[in-house]
Amino acid sequence: MRLMIAMLCLVVLSGLLLYNCGNSPQSAEGLAVTAHTPQIDGVVAQDEYGFKEEYAGLTLYAARRQESVFFALVAQSTGWVSIGVGSKVMNDAHIIIGFIKDGQPQFKEQIGVGHGHEDLAVTESLITDLAVKEADNITTLEVEVRASGIIKEGQKELPIIIGFSGQDSFTSRHSFRKGIVLKLK
Repeated sequence: MRLMIAMLCLVVLSGLLLYNCGNSPQSAEGLAVTAHTPQIDGVVAQDEYGFKEEYAGLTLYAARRQESVFFALVAQSTGWVSIGVGSKVMNDAHIIIGFIKDGQPQFKEQIGVGHGHEDLAVTESLITDLAVKEADNITTLEVEVRASGIIKEGQKELPIIIGFSGQDSFTSRHSFRKGIVLKLK
């Protein structure tokens, strides 16, 4: 009986280990500075980003240059898509949220406060380029942000929060959200 329980524990632990390895938010190499610059056009091309991780209904892409960090979020949704940098939860995250409404791109840059968020002053913007597109029930948000605004010298990890909703509203709740940490190289 003890042997059977020990084997069951081993199987469960092995499964958890495999699950966590397969769903790790970091690539083996981490997010390293490269010479490649993604095109911020609302379309993610193959091999455009060095980092890719898939979650339930959302794919996160990232790339890094010395002066900029690029993110793309592709959600199986016609609602908003967002990324927050600087925190794995909404509180204190610098949030960028975008969607298409009536054929027009809409976006806001906000700061997380508790379990909510509020608008930023224009002088606090991190965005240097942004595109939002919607096609075939997929919403894509691509954004370039100033690296100096989110990565301090010697920083080894970048906490972020990602999410999406089925609604075209800056105030609707998320259908999916996940806090993760990207390793920096």
